[in-house]
Amino acid sequence: MHAVDIKQHPEQEPEQWRDASFTQELEMLQKNIELLVAQATNIISGDWDWMHEENHNMARLNKQLLQEKQEAANLKDHHRVALLEKRLRESRRTNIGPRLEKIRTTNGDGSTDEKYRPIWQAYPYSPKRTNSIAGKTIGVRIKMTNNHEYRLSTLGTASASWDYPKIIETEKLLMPIREKLSALHKAKVELRKCKRRVVRITKKYQQES
Repeated sequence: MHAVDIKQHPEQEPEQWRDASFTQELEMLQKNIELLVAQATNIISGDWDWMHEENHNMARLNKQLLQEKQEAANLKDHHRVALLEKRLRESRRTNIGPRLEKIRTTNGDGSTDEKYRPIWQAYPYSPKRTNSIAGKTIGVRIKMTNNHEYRLSTLGTASASWDYPKIIETEKLLMPIREKLSALHKAKVELRKCKRRVVRITKKYQQES
């Protein structure tokens, strides 16, 4: 973070230029957060575009495989039926995707803030979830470790196997953004605490001087 040079003007009280300093520093942090949010949004949007296209291709492939399986079953070609069933299991649609989580938090001074974090969610296909509006849109959060990071093996378990390389590629792009956002959010919290502490000590000094 670059040092912010706040020049005191004769008409300004100490509290005014002190508050201006904190305001500028908080604005710098917020601008960096907004840049990272924009980067994460672009990555996530691109991943979902890819997912929709690949799922469309898989749907066409599954339709073809089901037709071939029915033809093999009619001919009582049990060996080919077994092979086609295996291919059908391997060509299931991908149902895991990233999203940008937004949490509204309350600061110590009563103001509110928005905390962002790129996460992964699974959207399993089942009659119950398909008939649920919430199930279609909210999904099931894929758990992080206690250290607030993802295990690649966990993402792999939730994947459809064939989409695993793309998932890992996307996670490697989102992980640094997630860590930077976390650090910047913590910096905003600490800076607000610092401001309250400075105000308290300033009042104390005024009373003692």
